[in-house]
Amino acid sequence: MLGQTAPVTAATARSILRRVQPAIGELVPLRRSPIQGGINYRRLTLWRSPSHGSSLVGIVWTSGQTAHIHSHDHSAVCRRIEGEISVTDFAQLADTRLRVLRHTRIGPSTLTELTEGKTIHVVQNIGSQDAIDLHFCSKRGDGMALRYEALWEKSTFSVGEELEVTTYPDHLPVVLSTLDD
Repeated sequence: MLGQTAPVTAATARSILRRVQPAIGELVPLRRSPIQGGINYRRLTLWRSPSHGSSLVGIVWTSGQTAHIHSHDHSAVCRRIEGEISVTDFAQLADTRLRVLRHTRIGPSTLTELTEGKTIHVVQNIGSQDAIDLHFCSKRGDGMALRYEALWEKSTFSVGEELEVTTYPDHLPVVLSTLDD
């Protein structure tokens, strides 16, 4: 499946990720990859299509770590391999305003999806151990990944709450890991 020349559909990505169960040794390169981007997570591209730009990316969220509010410049189907995270989703009301939609706890084997430019969220590892994801990502789209900073310091968000934000281009990670080995 991964050798096909046409872009991989979300249905195919879901099918692949449902069947993936990495052996302990297969996760060692991901666990040893460098910490990226000031938010204390590890990211390693495990496979990238030379023909259509899709990729399989492993992500490790260290215990207690929280990302900033952000969107993505690609769509993805994601599967939690181990650990538990909390995701807070937002709706964009205006360029400078977000509303908290929901909080979701995501445990092992759960499939989730994110949509280029539309999924705006915060990810937090709420467990005492690393949380590991596999993301089957589309090629980067025409849009830009964005970072949203609340105008006042916030560590928790209530469903329905509206936030005034400043928006910046999000360049994390600056470079995806290469497959040199």
